[in-house]
Amino acid sequence: MKYISLLCDHNITQKPRSSRMLQLLDMIRQEGAKLNLSVIAKACDKNEMPRIYVNTKTRNKKPFFLHPCKAYDGSILAIFPKFKVDSIMLQNLCDKLNNTDWRELGFVCDRRFLFSQRSLENAMLDSSFNALTL
Repeated sequence: MKYISLLCDHNITQKPRSSRMLQLLDMIRQEGAKLNLSVIAKACDKNEMPRIYVNTKTRNKKPFFLHPCKAYDGSILAIFPKFKVDSIMLQNLCDKLNNTDWRELGFVCDRRFLFSQRSLENAMLDSSFNALTL
């Protein structure tokens, strides 16, 4: 019997996300292999902290948005403020992010915004964002 180990960010046996993963699972079942699945849970999916969402690739002129849903996948990033915010302050922060010139900061290619966790963490935002944390 074969043993196959996979490291995933979700349980692929319950909800595969791609046709390749479906093919892999089908092959495993046909060959009678034993699947050893280690799941890395996304802890941030389950908390109730306020957040701002952004699609990693979008042509939307206002890429940052608020939504009551707490579940999201890899094509959407959630930004969690590290300071206490209410809904008004969160909306102001979202608007400020949408009014930032992301093209000037190098986040636009072929008229499409391209965001990643690392690029947003290292973005050089102006000092006016500091006033929001007070």
